[in-house]
Amino acid sequence: MNWNELAQRTKLDRLESGAIIQSQYPDFSVWSWGTGRYSEVLGGVRSGFDRGEVLLADYEYEHSRQMHAPTATGMLRGLTICIVKSSSLSLPYIFLRNEAPIQKMYKRALGKHDIYFASDPEFSDHFEVQGPEAEVHAIFRPEVRKYFLDNFKTSPLRLETHGDTIMIHYGVMINPEDSRMLLLSAVEIANLWAAQPVNFEIPSVYFFQPSN
Repeated sequence: MNWNELAQRTKLDRLESGAIIQSQYPDFSVWSWGTGRYSEVLGGVRSGFDRGEVLLADYEYEHSRQMHAPTATGMLRGLTICIVKSSSLSLPYIFLRNEAPIQKMYKRALGKHDIYFASDPEFSDHFEVQGPEAEVHAIFRPEVRKYFLDNFKTSPLRLETHGDTIMIHYGVMINPEDSRMLLLSAVEIANLWAAQPVNFEIPSVYFFQPSN
């Protein structure tokens, strides 16, 4: 199934290939990945709700290029992103990613440190968190840290927040029919911090299954 078919089945709005969402959501680091010579939205879906919008999209960028390679596109990578924007959110810039404890130990040995939660070493061992330290400690309450451990302890989750918007992805592309859980997770994460609930109705599981 492609994104156009998913849009038709779920009644979500179609996001065209080549859509410029970087300028609408300019504060996320993913847009600066790679060589900077090529990046493109390959398609997706979006939908408004009472205080914002949700968006799912495939994003492709040029990951690397030989030093003297011609202008033809080099090695490409892609990922499926989910964005939730809501006027009920007011967040600093935060970057979070899952990281295995052995990776954390290696970085610490090199003198690289992220924000540490002394009262929650399990969370600190599994997640790298960057941002304004005092605000991060206030935002990542015990129940929030537990949510991330319960749901993403072994997944390659990446999360960024800025103002009224969050973005999550797993660093890879996901088939459109498998994207419901990415959308569900993004809405759940937004609701950890929203002043008022993000009342976006996730389309039925049926509509996220491959067509016969």
